[in-house]
Amino acid sequence: CAGNEVADLNTEPSNTIAHVLNELQGITNTPAKFIQLFHKGKILSYNKTFEDEGLPQDCAINLVKISPTGDDLQLLSIESDDPCHAQYLLDCKADPNRADESTAFATDITVLEFAVLNGFDKVAELILLDERLNKDN
Repeated sequence: CAGNEVADLNTEPSNTIAHVLNELQGITNTPAKFIQLFHKGKILSYNKTFEDEGLPQDCAINLVKISPTGDDLQLLSIESDDPCHAQYLLDCKADPNRADESTAFATDITVLEFAVLNGFDKVAELILLDERLNKDN
C-alpha cells in the first residue's frame, strides 16, 4: 500500500515509538519487528518517545514494512503463540514444511511439531491451514 494512509493515531509526547509500533501491528497485520517508522527521512528509534525524537504534534510518520530474510523468514523464529507473526511469515513465503536444520541443536522437527511442542496453538492452526503444507513431501 505504498503512499496510502494507514491510520490516524492520536499519541502523547510521552508515548514511545515501540508503543505506536504495537498499535500499528494490529492495524497493518504486520509484526512490530517488521515495521520501521520514519519522519522526514529519519529513522525513529524504538525506545525513544515522540518528545525525545522532537516530533511536532500532528506530524506525518512514514511506515515501511520490512520483508523478512534469512533466519527471520523461518517460522522457527517465532517466540510466542503470535498468529500475526506467523501469518506474516507465511505471506512472505516462509516454508511450512521446513525442519529445524539450522541450529546447533537441530532435531529435524517440522515447523508444525515446533509449534505444538511449544504450545503455540494459534500458530499450529495457521500452519495446518496453509495449502503448501506437505504439498511436495
